[in-house]
Amino acid sequence: KNGEAALAEELLAAGNTILGSQVHVRTASGELRITDFIIRTPGGVIQGIEGKVNTSRLTSRQFRIDAEFAGTGGYIRSPGVRDIRQGTFLRFQTDVARIYSTVKGFRLGKPF
Repeated sequence: KNGEAALAEELLAAGNTILGSQVHVRTASGELRITDFIIRTPGGVIQGIEGKVNTSRLTSRQFRIDAEFAGTGGYIRSPGVRDIRQGTFLRFQTDVARIYSTVKGFRLGKPF
């Protein structure tokens, strides 16, 4: 099992609905960002989740684009995202989930 699969299990166990994985989202200016997961929280909020393994961090580009998605939004470009049509414009926050690899597999840590 890889880190993203472990993260998906944890997201579901927390009551979230995974609407899509490896979702292509474009900013209003056309920049593409592939978000690990788009979820609906138990409270009905749509949000992005980016899994980072061990000490990896968001790139400055990811950070900048995620801020744009939270502020002005982005267009969902992937087909097959549950309950969201391709081309839909959404504003959403992206959270980072820390995934640590261990000899027994993966464990999740606190977001940074």
